[in-house]
Amino acid sequence: MAESQPRDNQDRESGSQPCAICKQPIPRGAGYCTHCENYQSHGRRLLAGIDIQSLIALVPIATLAFVFIKDQLVEPAAELQMASLDCAGDRVELAVANVGDRDAVFAGASLQQPGQAAIPLRFAPNAKLDLLVKAGQTHIYRMNATDEQGASLGLGLSRQQPCRFRIQADAVAFEHNAASDQAICACPAN
Repeated sequence: MAESQPRDNQDRESGSQPCAICKQPIPRGAGYCTHCENYQSHGRRLLAGIDIQSLIALVPIATLAFVFIKDQLVEPAAELQMASLDCAGDRVELAVANVGDRDAVFAGASLQQPGQAAIPLRFAPNAKLDLLVKAGQTHIYRMNATDEQGASLGLGLSRQQPCRFRIQADAVAFEHNAASDQAICACPAN
């Protein structure tokens, strides 16, 4: 302790201070030690150790961490949206899009009129059906308002205002929730 006392006095008198790392004398208030080549403040030492390659290497790790955390916090779900593309007579053409992040099955649709029983729409005969609507996909379905034997119900669908019939779509999402989409106009006016 006797040795350090004179050195402290000597440092005070000469205007120097010991380096935070190597304890060699450096000028008072110096931010960098030329002996050990280290910065004196903790923040500068931390920043001096970070280079651009390290930051670039952290980008994919941070991206994977974000995806993992999102998957843990946000439950994937199917979200089917539909639009009526065309209607004439007893035929309706629907576009069904899955804007969710989980697959769903388009189970069918029905025409609804206020105060009336729902009229089921049947898929067009001989149509190649892909009822599985994967996340991000859109399918077009041609459906008819016919009875079980395929005979026309004579509804006379046409584009008119106000909307006479509404379409209610049914879907089954893979989270096992049966859902009905909001009713949209079967034949919206142009």
